[in-house]
Amino acid sequence: MHFSRQFRLWRGEVRPTLTLALPIMAGMVSQMLMGLADTIMVGRVGVIPLAAASFVNAVAHLPLVLGIGLLSAVSVLTAQAYGAKRPDEAGETLRHGLVLAVGLGLFSLLVLAALYPLLDHFGQSPEVVTAARPYLLLFGLSLLPALVAQSCRQFAEALKNPWMPTFVMLGGVLLNVWLNWIFIYGHWGAPALGLVGAGWATVIARFVMMLVLIAYVMRAPALKAFQPARWWVALRGEYFQRLFHIGWPVGMQHLFEVSAFVLAAIMMGWISADAIAAHQIAISCAAFTFMFALGIGAAACIRVGHAFGAGQFSRMQRIGFCAIGLAALLMSCFGVAFMVAGRPIASLFIDSPAVVGLT
Repeated sequence: MHFSRQFRLWRGEVRPTLTLALPIMAGMVSQMLMGLADTIMVGRVGVIPLAAASFVNAVAHLPLVLGIGLLSAVSVLTAQAYGAKRPDEAGETLRHGLVLAVGLGLFSLLVLAALYPLLDHFGQSPEVVTAARPYLLLFGLSLLPALVAQSCRQFAEALKNPWMPTFVMLGGVLLNVWLNWIFIYGHWGAPALGLVGAGWATVIARFVMMLVLIAYVMRAPALKAFQPARWWVALRGEYFQRLFHIGWPVGMQHLFEVSAFVLAAIMMGWISADAIAAHQIAISCAAFTFMFALGIGAAACIRVGHAFGAGQFSRMQRIGFCAIGLAALLMSCFGVAFMVAGRPIASLFIDSPAVVGLT
């Protein structure tokens, strides 16, 4: 009887986690679809542009994932405030989180700008370095709107309003694909800019997403009760301390994990342009599927925050371990799909038989 009751309690956490995880996964997948669309559309231009995109993505994703990890604290603290029925704290978390996102975006751009003259020291071929330089600056410019949009999205998701940010992210993907079509290949009177065109498309799409999400969190009736009482007042150090206390270890974990993949991508460039292009395709597919597990984790994080804020401590373990099981099952299915259909998937990105074989 005791086992039956425990089983029902654990099973009862699966559906709410999946219900919240689905729109979050869709939003995260849409972020990856933007990079995946760039990879597919740039791959049609040639191996060198695809290799350059891989090189830039490898280097530039380090500050991006660090920022995303730090900003995960916005979701945690907002969820705890929601569970504790303290809307004022949720509003202050949003206000300080947006300031932190802007600061991280500007810092990331400065770091990438400092790397601009040093790209030829990474052991890549001269053709790849030449193609990568303008794309690096454009990618850096897109990080500020990407991180601000991330803060807005996590705030809304933590308050159980995940669908509108998801639709905005998906709309951003469609906008990015359309702009890619114009700028990469030179349609509607625009010059064919190749990889640089993909960079401009990403910048424009991310700024549009940022503006729409800011307007949503400031005007949505469902979020009105959680707005800051006053936007333009002095910031408080204690809120930044709380954001860093929770976000810093997550950001560093993301940074160390992604650094391994970044070093692998750079080392592929030591071999050949074909090798780094193949690596870009493979890692893009792997990162795409990882967003599903990350979405489940984000949903669990929010639900644990709600339980913690409400003082329901016995539920926290059940929520967390159910999410781990769901993520493991889902990623196992993706692993089987990659083993069975690796070559057809790789052929979607590029026509080069050598690159498809390596992928």
